[in-house]
Amino acid sequence: NGRSDNAGYTWAGGIDQRGYSRYIGGFLDSGAVQNQDASGDTVRGTLVGATVFFDRNFNGVLDADEPSTVTGSDGSYTLVVNSDIRAAGGQFVVLGGTDISTNLANVIPMTSPNSYQVVTPFSTLVNALIRGESDSESAAEARVITLLGLPVSIDLNSYNPIGQLQASDPSAPAVFASEVRLDQSIYTVARMIAGATGAPA
Repeated sequence: NGRSDNAGYTWAGGIDQRGYSRYIGGFLDSGAVQNQDASGDTVRGTLVGATVFFDRNFNGVLDADEPSTVTGSDGSYTLVVNSDIRAAGGQFVVLGGTDISTNLANVIPMTSPNSYQVVTPFSTLVNALIRGESDSESAAEARVITLLGLPVSIDLNSYNPIGQLQASDPSAPAVFASEVRLDQSIYTVARMIAGATGAPA
């Protein structure tokens, strides 16, 4: 697990089977890349060999001046982001990797707002609303919760469905099912766009 100090923040985490980043608390499952407090994880199955980086200019591309790392054989990672860099703005991005639960390549990027502790399909949708429709973070979260019928008590900033399933959270099965449906929708749309443009999906 990462720790923070006066020099900056250390984010640690992993990526799961279907290609999502995971919660650094030790879970590597479907649906999230997490940065919890000074730690982070990725969730979407367990993703190995995925690139996790702090995207300072929001272009979705790993540039030379952006901190990055690669998930290990267990989907875990440690990413150090200096506090001044993070304060200036940016987003977390997860690209590539292999979902070891399916042996399939992860082809759909995931993102999260700068302030988030996790990266999941939920955080990706929240980030899209912030970036694409100029929603505030709280407004985007409220829209996602309403749209997907999630419990209003869910904190999308830090909620890890896989971890909560393991903790026997009664809300977790329904939340995880929503996450899987959202992930499938994102994948389907990406394939449709790729087909229309001739780009690989």
